[in-house]
Amino acid sequence: MQTACFLGSTHLDPGQLQTAATRTRYILRDLLNSGVKYFGVGVTPGYDMLAAEMLIRLKNSRSGKRILLISVLPYPGWNEGWSSAEQAEARRILMQSKKVVYLAQQPEEGLLAARDRHLLDGSGHCVCFCNQSTGHTADTLRYALARKVQVHNASSWDLRWLQHA
Repeated sequence: MQTACFLGSTHLDPGQLQTAATRTRYILRDLLNSGVKYFGVGVTPGYDMLAAEMLIRLKNSRSGKRILLISVLPYPGWNEGWSSAEQAEARRILMQSKKVVYLAQQPEEGLLAARDRHLLDGSGHCVCFCNQSTGHTADTLRYALARKVQVHNASSWDLRWLQHA
């Protein structure tokens, strides 16, 4: 219960990013107050990177010394083809990580799903941004809920709809 991970869409419009940032800030505060200190991130553009950057800012503040960031990546070079800004942000996150885990040495089918299951299998909490019952994030959250991981949605969408889809 001292570990949380992050899951969410790679495509968030500016309004969703603002909502996600505001709600994630409150969720993080509550998790830190309850003793969570390990945070797993998948280092993907969108919600993952937003959450990682928030954690880094907290970690570098006086109150965030107990935050330990763990980056879980599919394979070395997973971010080839990203923009230079996204690659620079990923490098910054990795440099701030206490630990970096690669699931494989080269691309393989299904590694993104395996990365997300790995993050969830080691977590008592999952902070997410999910606003629909279909897609990769929704499927991964069904896995989290089945494993009894406490899910905290930074979207206003009701996760109970995942059980009906």
